[in-house]
Amino acid sequence: MMAASAASAQTSDAGPDGNTYGITLGEGTVPPLNRFGLSYRAGFNISAKFKNVAGFSQLNNPGPATGGADHFYDDGYNRVDSSGNAGGLTWFWGYEHASQVPGDGFLYMHSVSSSQQSSSKDEDEDLQHGVEVSYNRQLGRVGRAFWGVEGAFNFSDLTISRRDNSGRSVTLITDAYDLVNPPPPVIPPQPPYHGTRPGPGPAIDDDPDRIVSTESATGDHEVEASFYGLRLGPYVQVPLTEKLDLWFSGGLALAMVDSEYTFQESITTPSGPPALRSGSSSEDDVLVGGYVGANISYAITESFDVFAGAQYQYLDGYSHRVSDKKASVELDKSIFLTVGIGYSF
Repeated sequence: MMAASAASAQTSDAGPDGNTYGITLGEGTVPPLNRFGLSYRAGFNISAKFKNVAGFSQLNNPGPATGGADHFYDDGYNRVDSSGNAGGLTWFWGYEHASQVPGDGFLYMHSVSSSQQSSSKDEDEDLQHGVEVSYNRQLGRVGRAFWGVEGAFNFSDLTISRRDNSGRSVTLITDAYDLVNPPPPVIPPQPPYHGTRPGPGPAIDDDPDRIVSTESATGDHEVEASFYGLRLGPYVQVPLTEKLDLWFSGGLALAMVDSEYTFQESITTPSGPPALRSGSSSEDDVLVGGYVGANISYAITESFDVFAGAQYQYLDGYSHRVSDKKASVELDKSIFLTVGIGYSF
């Protein structure tokens, strides 16, 4: 919400009550009808909750530790191809990360699970930076106070992250596929690689060497979002002194959000490189709510003033889902501090 001092007006336009602007009345000087403002907007008390950071649902079925069967992993697959895996080989396979081929003659694939299912505490962003442009149109007066309609457009971005280095306990299935025997040796294509059932493609062993172990998992979760906001509602301007005014406003708040949630979790393995699980999702939405605010302004010239204020804003929250993970962003208790400059005419 933007402000202008009632004492800063020196114009010959007639106001909505028939008085001439710039003339001192018994109840004070009538301010200009129009005002634009530009402000920096700092947001607080915006949080996100990350669900299932302390546990892994088994997303894929690795199948039996035998050949001639379909195997699905968190980071790849080894399946029965159109030849029926003739000779114990299949070209219907794929993998995601270069770390799965450490150069020891094997391709490693992983499936992770855990009985733990829990949510993180609310993770808060320290400070959300943004800008706002506003317009005030005066419509009338009540005693010494003036009232009208306020509209504003604002932009802000936020990043909320959680890093879990506690080393959660998970069950890890590691299947190793021989790239050397039977010959000739196979050099896997660069990842991510996704072979098809009809082929053709490089064929690898379909019979895994399996290890089941209890390991330690760590992870990073992050939500990044851009908000394009609109505010619309009535305002009241109360002159305090010749140059100092107090403003109150409230009304409808809207926000268009463009958001992305990403996570990456790493699990130690008994042999070979760490197993990685990652994912991301995007969310576009329109959020509806309301706001109330108060500003104080000080006139530095007849047309310009500086101001500072605070707003409380309620908006609907939104959430992301990626595999067994969920991130919920909470916007129902947002507080914004503003400081800026206004121009009245």
